[in-house]
Amino acid sequence: MYVLPTAVGGDLFWDLENFWIETGYAREYGKENRKTTNYLDIKLGAIIYYKPTHGGGLVGNINARFSKGYNLNVEQKIIFKNNVYYSTNVFYQYTSTLRDGERNAETHILINENNYTVKRSVYCLQPKVGIHLTYPNHFYFDIGLAAGIRYVESHSLGKINTHINSGYETLVKKEFDKGSAFAQKISFQIKLGYHF
Repeated sequence: MYVLPTAVGGDLFWDLENFWIETGYAREYGKENRKTTNYLDIKLGAIIYYKPTHGGGLVGNINARFSKGYNLNVEQKIIFKNNVYYSTNVFYQYTSTLRDGERNAETHILINENNYTVKRSVYCLQPKVGIHLTYPNHFYFDIGLAAGIRYVESHSLGKINTHINSGYETLVKKEFDKGSAFAQKISFQIKLGYHF
């Protein structure tokens, strides 16, 4: 078994909640097995969802001025001779969301104008299946669908009325400003890259 640099690529993911862009590096290993090609990918991404929201947006029914953050993505991929692949993906996402005052969760009416920040972390494990096509000019196209489980934890900084619910995350079913919960995660990936 040996390690050989093989690819650099970028991803655009859509996980039914938000958009982000990732760039990363892949290494091929286990080439003695001619029936499959094995890769280990490590990718770092930046959240690109900055649009102000009022009752929708980054994670559903949430009022927010903007969100920023990053992703870390580690994936072990097995590509079969017919270009179909299976992979195991471990994912971490951190976001910092500035909320524009405290609002009622149902009416979105402003209770006070105290801006505060919500720190949110997501830990995820998800298997993925897809198709990986390589072209003679060394470019490749990768499309995949993943479904798994995630653990979400969040807390607020600078919130005055901590007892007030300021909105629930639509898919996670927990209060956005605080607490933790397990939930499903569905991701759709399109990746373009270049093989060395």
